[in-house]
Parts: sequence; C-alpha cells; structure tokens
Amino acid sequence: FSITQRPIIISADDKSKTYSITDPKLTWVAESKSSGRGVIYGDGDSFSGTLGRAAGENVGTYAITQGSLNNNNYLISLTAADLTITARPITLHATSKSKIYGEPDPNLGISITSGTLGSVTVSDELSDITGTLSRQTGNNVGSYDISLGSGTKAGNYTVTFATDNNAFAITQRPIIISADAKSKSYGESDPTLTWQSNSLGTGRGLIPGDSFSGKLERTDGENTGTYVINQGTLGNSNYKISFNDANLTINKSMLPLSTTVPATNYSVSKITAMQQQASHDAVNTGRSKEFFMTPIAITTAPAITTRDLPVIDKSKLSPGESSQTRKPDQTSAAHDLSAVSTIEAHEPAMEFFILPIPQGTFKDNNPEAVISIKVGLVNGSSIPSWMSFDPKQKILSGTPPPDAKGEYKVELIAKDQFGGEARTVVLVKVG
Repeated sequence: FSITQRPIIISADDKSKTYSITDPKLTWVAESKSSGRGVIYGDGDSFSGTLGRAAGENVGTYAITQGSLNNNNYLISLTAADLTITARPITLHATSKSKIYGEPDPNLGISITSGTLGSVTVSDELSDITGTLSRQTGNNVGSYDISLGSGTKAGNYTVTFATDNNAFAITQRPIIISADAKSKSYGESDPTLTWQSNSLGTGRGLIPGDSFSGKLERTDGENTGTYVINQGTLGNSNYKISFNDANLTINKSMLPLSTTVPATNYSVSKITAMQQQASHDAVNTGRSKEFFMTPIAITTAPAITTRDLPVIDKSKLSPGESSQTRKPDQTSAAHDLSAVSTIEAHEPAMEFFILPIPQGTFKDNNPEAVISIKVGLVNGSSIPSWMSFDPKQKILSGTPPPDAKGEYKVELIAKDQFGGEARTVVLVKVG
C-alpha cells in the first residue's frame, strides 16, 4: 500500500522595491482543498523553506521562484510572480565653477540636493551616476552649462537635474595697458598712439595671438600743452583692462622756412617762412585760412653792399619808411658782404613763434669775415617789446599780444669787421 503526494498549486505574490533597499518578504497562496488536491487543513504552515527570486540588484523585473519552499507530502506546482526593482529618485545640482579667460578649466562638480546613493544592497558613488562631467563648448567670457555624463549605474536612478544651469563661468582676464607718452610739434598730425601691456602671468596679461580692437584717444585740443591719452575705444571683451594713461605733449613749433629763387638778374634767394598750422588755427578761431604772401615793396635790390648800393625807388617805400634806411657808407671801399632780398613770415596763431634766420641770408666772400647782426624796424624804430632777437643764435622770436595783428617789417643789418654792411628785411605778418 502506498500514499502518493497530493498535488497543490502554490501561487507567488508579485512584489516590488526601490533600487538598493532590502528585498521584501516573498509570500504565496496555497490552492484550497478539493478532491485529491489542495492544501489539507492544518498543513498550511507546514511548508518549509522560502520562495526565491532570480539574482540581480539593478532596476528591472526578476522572476520569483519556488526557492526552497517544500513539503514532501505535496507535489507543488508554482504559479510564478515577479519582483520589480524600481529606480531610486535623486536630485543633482551642478556646482558653480569659474575660471579666468585663458586659464585651464577647473574640475567640474555635482552635488546631491535630495535623495541618496544606493548603499544597502550596493555601494554606489556619485560618479556611477554622473559619469564624466562636461561643459558647454566655448572659451570666451560668458556663462556655460555643465552637463552630466552617462555613469554605469545611472539607469538605476531617476535623476532630476537642471540642464540649463549656467553653472560654469569664464571671467575677464585682468590686464594692465599702459599708454606710451607721445609728443609732436604744433600743427603736426598726431603720432600713432601706442601702448604696452604687462607681462603674461598666471591669470593675467595678454595671451599670445590675442589682439585688441579700437584705439587709444586723447583729450581734444591743438594748442601747445599737455593732453591726456586715454583708453578710448581700445578693448577686448575677454579682458578687464586697468589703464595707465600718458600724455601727448604739443610743443611750440619753429617756423619752417623754404627757399625759392626769384626771376631776377641777381644770384640771390627769396626766403619765405610760413607756419604750416595756420590753416588749422584759422578754422578754430574763425580767421581766414588765406596765407598772405605779398612781398614788401622796398626790396627792389636783392643784394646790397656798403659801397655799391642800388638806387632806391622812393615810390615803392611804405609809409613811415625813408631812403635813410638804405643810406650807403661813402667812406668805405666796396666789400663782398651781401644779403638776400626778403624774408617773409606769417604767424597766424597769435602764439609764441620762433623764426631762425636762414643760413645764407648774409654772405661774405671774405673767409676771415665775422658777421654781426642787429635789428630794428625799417622806419628806424626799435622792434616791438613782445619781439626779441638773439644775435648769437640768429633767431627772431616773440609772443604777439591780441592787439598786435598786422605786418612788421624788421630790418636785419649785417656788418663785418672790414666795414662791410648788408641789409635785408624780415616781413612778419601776425594774425
């Protein structure tokens, strides 16, 4: 006589858990008793062992198995179920990072603002979620997003992360720009304004290959004086400029002289001196821009000597002049000291002027001759108090007062130690 096993269906219950927590208890339900099958009353708690499940801790579905559940009196048929592992919620935040333009990127960072890493059934690290961090492409000054990579265990988490975070910033690179001091003479064009930068160092200085747009500028003005050179439009948005200014100095201008040969029978030159900045000052002050180049009428004879003076045409003398200004020396023999006909200068700016007497104005064929020069007006009076003559340097200079506009006919009288004498006229036109 034999007793065979009683058929029974064991139905496992579906279960779930969040990633990296302990498995829930696996439960089951036995088939009710019926003819020749099902659990016999009183035997329901007599099953030994427990249900099992497929191995694994990552998010997913795992089959629940009979495991070690058993009773030798029963022929068990298992109705399977599943254990579902769901993703673990976690909120991440990009850590704010910055660097100075041109420097290497720092290490990027992420922090957890809510939730935790799996640490019960697994031992995760933050990098298992984030993978290799990166940032938005770009090297100019500005804000950039930090992005997550793809960690090996990222699929086990439901990650909340703001991708539009502007968490990485590139800031301006400090640089010191120092303007170079410049100068020019009155009436000249401005020189190119240049600058120097401090040496390249960690976090500062000009990076090789970079350049600046714009240019330096200076305060307005064209009269003699000092003008500040400022940053102007010079810039580069990647740099924070600390600017050291300098000065543009406009120096007083020496009257430039040019020599032309007139169409006469004499081997002499007519010297014309003009201040080239006259047109500029005329614009600024409202004066006419015309240059007055009319030679004075008394200079009919370009070369004169003590003995051999030309006859003066009194009809060509200006008011206040007389032939006394050309009186020859009847007691001396003829000498070889001669002079050019006229030196003409125009000083329109009503400022300090310097008029060097051109070399060759007076010529003495005697190599041993020493020429001395004195000045006065052609009418016999002294030159104005605001005008002076340096006989050693042979320079006529002055600063015309506002009421000094007009023409000044300054006579230069040259003498040598042998009794030779020659004269010429400097026509100074003021205003």
